[in-house]
Amino acid sequence: AGEPVQKDVFAAVPGKIVAIEPDSHVVIESQAALVHAAWGYGTLAWGTLRVLDTTPGLDTPTGRFTIDHRGSVIAIGSPLTKEFLDGASEIRIKGVIASSMPASLVEHIKTLDYPVILTQGFGQLAMSDEILSLLNTYNGREVSLDVSSSTDWRDSRPQIIIPVSSSG
Repeated sequence: AGEPVQKDVFAAVPGKIVAIEPDSHVVIESQAALVHAAWGYGTLAWGTLRVLDTTPGLDTPTGRFTIDHRGSVIAIGSPLTKEFLDGASEIRIKGVIASSMPASLVEHIKTLDYPVILTQGFGQLAMSDEILSLLNTYNGREVSLDVSSSTDWRDSRPQIIIPVSSSG
């Protein structure tokens, strides 16, 4: 037997540890709003949610980034464009939540240093009223983007996790 080894593990949400499987995983119990998304790419990210739209649409916002968006997770109710993603990169955001995007942007997404989540999928689709309303309800709160990769989309889908209570 050797000395215990302490490991720091980043959790996707605040909460209470309810189970530990050594060298495998930790189960955390938390109260949160959860959205399973259609597609995502990137890594786990955490930041303040900043919603730029109050209603879903097909017109992607342009030129609306301010210093207040730096370090935030930006959400829009419209499809992504390369120009929007490049503007988000310049302001150094933590992640993007959008309704959809053209499939031709996938290669560009792979060059970004933040995760991207699509709630509706590929094409020119507006975000559902329900999801955009939920995001607006928690605008300004901390949010986690869990874009875990899996060989089968049924095993693990990208998730938007919004803690609603920090207690167990």
